[in-house]
Amino acid sequence: GDKLPGLDVVLTSDVEYIDAEKDKIFSIPFMIENVAADTIESIEISCNFGDSVEVKTIHTFLPYLESMEFAYENIILSDLGEKELVFTITKLNGKSDLTPENNSHAVRVNVIERIVQRKVLLEVFSTENCTNCPKGHEIIEASIDGRHDQIIEVGHHVGFYTDQWTVPDDTIYMNFYYAAIVTTFAPAGVIDRTLFTKEEGHHNPYQGGDSCVVFSVESADMWNMFNVELEKPAYAWIDLDVEFNETDSILTINTSGKSVTELGGEPRLTIYVTEDNLATDRQAGWNSERQGLYYQHNVNRYIVTNVWGDQVTLNEGFEKEYNVKIQPNWNVDNLNVVAFVHNYSTKPNVKERYTDFNVYNAEKVQVRAHEVAVDDVETS
Repeated sequence: GDKLPGLDVVLTSDVEYIDAEKDKIFSIPFMIENVAADTIESIEISCNFGDSVEVKTIHTFLPYLESMEFAYENIILSDLGEKELVFTITKLNGKSDLTPENNSHAVRVNVIERIVQRKVLLEVFSTENCTNCPKGHEIIEASIDGRHDQIIEVGHHVGFYTDQWTVPDDTIYMNFYYAAIVTTFAPAGVIDRTLFTKEEGHHNPYQGGDSCVVFSVESADMWNMFNVELEKPAYAWIDLDVEFNETDSILTINTSGKSVTELGGEPRLTIYVTEDNLATDRQAGWNSERQGLYYQHNVNRYIVTNVWGDQVTLNEGFEKEYNVKIQPNWNVDNLNVVAFVHNYSTKPNVKERYTDFNVYNAEKVQVRAHEVAVDDVETS
């Protein structure tokens, strides 16, 4: 009867940690459940910012045992770094809640200068001498599953001999193999130059343990590895702009970037010029007479920066300009520029060094942006 508990709600939220952009509005979603007899018509909720407290009143109609979704909106934070926000329901219908201990929820907010999309760098080791590489590229394409706006691929034509598209400096990247094994193979991959565990999908039949960033394309669970990396925050942003001068055949590359959180180590910027649609009738594992020409895509044609990248002040921000002479055997319509920021390691131990080149973020642009309409396709 009249002695039933009247005012009691439970405040919950799935959000315990969030990245927020400095001086930009964001909100936190909550669920409020009425677990007592009285219908709730007004809820007073406060947000404790640490140095100040804000109080809002919600007008609603919430009967016994019903729930409502609620978003605490228009939150703006200006100080960079992490802070804890504590949200508390203080009044129900202007009165106290019977059990206030379940009326609060804390959210850790990491305030960063800029929220950007996380893009993953996939580096592939394959050549036209590699019998298993056509199958490997099919596996890669299936694992990317159309997410080319999130996963950026670059092909190094080393690992299983060399071919007509091998950039000599690409052989230096085979140090990633030597961090744990004494042989190279293809098709092989490296995702964000990061060490993955077997549980995350890493598999390399040529080495024991998890001490090598290089994995077997045919044996690894690349789908899950991509997902693991895409779930990470973008540790830096990178802008990329290219201009091509037809008269001088000069490609001008302008790039800038900055970390969104304090990063240690020695950050570097690496830039590649890659090319698509490189045709060959000599691809091992492919019957050109029966299947037609084989096309290589995302092939690294030129390393614009130092092989291991140019040093940049990522925490303070950087701006760089590069000029590249387009070679006669490059098709400008098929060229791309790939830029990424990453750590550089000088650790004396080889195994430790080549597992410490983690990529923070990457970007890719076409030299000549273009789209292909269905009517343009002449052959399958």
